Amino acid sequence: MVKMKEFKLLKHSEVEKLYNTKILKKGSLIKYRWNGYAITDYGLDTYDNEWYFGVVSEIMWYVVKPSIHISDDDGMLCHEIGVRDTATSNYQTINLKYHEIYLLQ
Repeated sequence: MVKMKEFKLLKHSEVEKLYNTKILKKGSLIKYRWNGYAITDYGLDTYDNEWYFGVVSEIMWYVVKPSIHISDDDGMLCHEIGVRDTATSNYQTINLKYHEIYLLQ
């Protein structure tokens, strides 16, 4: 029996592990859309929140504020993912704060 690959929700607490184990890497296929927080914050229309599919071009991270204790759970590390949309080939930067992101595993 062949095991089918599935999209799995990308979480802040897993980004570093998935990156280090080369599961989240350049060339990975993801699907993404605005999350509820972004829809509310930017006054977007929830009815036009379709899924987009893209190929990861780059993975970036930065520290939001200096701290002795840095962890994803506290939201101090931000991860941004550069994506090439599969439909339009446009480049876009997405992140876990404003997007639901699913990784094909």
